[in-house]
Amino acid sequence: MKYIRLLDTTLREGMQSSVGFLLLGNEIKFLKLLDKIGIDFIEYIHPYSSSHNLKTFSKIKKINLKAKLFVHSSPNKQDFNLLIDNDFKNISTFIKGNSESNLIKKATYILQISEKNKINLRISLEDSFSKSDRIICNFFEFVLQYKCVSQISLSDSTGVCTPQKLESVLTMLNKKIDKNIPIELHFHNDHGLAAANFYQAILLSKKLKRNIIFSISLKGMGERNGILSYGDVFSILHLIFKDFLLERYKTKIYQKVIALIYYGNKFNFDRDPISENSFSHTASSHITDVVIKNGYMSIKPELFGYSYALLISNLISSNAVIYLSRQICKLDINIKQAKSIVLKIRNLYPKRKSRLSNDEFKQIVTEEYLK
Repeated sequence: MKYIRLLDTTLREGMQSSVGFLLLGNEIKFLKLLDKIGIDFIEYIHPYSSSHNLKTFSKIKKINLKAKLFVHSSPNKQDFNLLIDNDFKNISTFIKGNSESNLIKKATYILQISEKNKINLRISLEDSFSKSDRIICNFFEFVLQYKCVSQISLSDSTGVCTPQKLESVLTMLNKKIDKNIPIELHFHNDHGLAAANFYQAILLSKKLKRNIIFSISLKGMGERNGILSYGDVFSILHLIFKDFLLERYKTKIYQKVIALIYYGNKFNFDRDPISENSFSHTASSHITDVVIKNGYMSIKPELFGYSYALLISNLISSNAVIYLSRQICKLDINIKQAKSIVLKIRNLYPKRKSRLSNDEFKQIVTEEYLK
């Protein structure tokens, strides 16, 4: 199965898990182990999201990794330009929207500045499988007019992709875009279909003779029910392409990687599509969408007696801080205060192994409010 490649996103998507997360301080050890396994690509969280992440990335740059390393950025100009100004060349970003014209408008600036600065761009279409095949194909045909784009990604942001929809999209895309451009697939597990979609995709990669990259994380950790896991990938490949798996990846190292996850006394990342885990959000862009638009949830929690949980972590955003300050502290803070609080919270995380409690959050907010 020469068409399969793996991209690890534990240091970005995996840090959004509401249950377990990679121990901060173990990133270098983790990356070296991934390289020994033979993982093809690695995605790292935006280095400037905290002082810890920036310091860690400065160490990562000194490692001679065989894997290709991308840094993640939201598509806003400030975050993206910060990477360009500091000479980052391999950048991963995403575009979200509903209409074709809106998607193209949002992508144009990112594409133009990437082309101008010779960026190697990996670009993802958020919530791809909620869109029509026509919109997906037209978007990527537009994107691939720019030579800076080396990889395109279909992100199943709310886990609604089915094997049937996947086959329809990939078959059409395969006819429309250059065979030399790999297609990445990022499956979320809201409906328990991440593994099924992976199974369908590897069969299609062989049929279409198309290189496909799969985005994976340790234990499938990620937003809500997480994403396609190493376990999904390795067990399914072992079932149908065992020789390829054992020849391509050194799987015996895997248990050493799992040991780097922090989960207190017990780690039980619940992959049930309807559970407490299913409606927990930590990523700043997700929390903002939940707060403003009730987004990023294809299953509404109240239908099953749950409510969504916005977790206070090192990924928290200013919008989330403002919202949670009203909910938890009964205080209205301004954007300047919110940004100061975000910085304090993010810089706390290298020193701790658990998320902030409501009481800890309230103390930080109150201190800033009373200044």
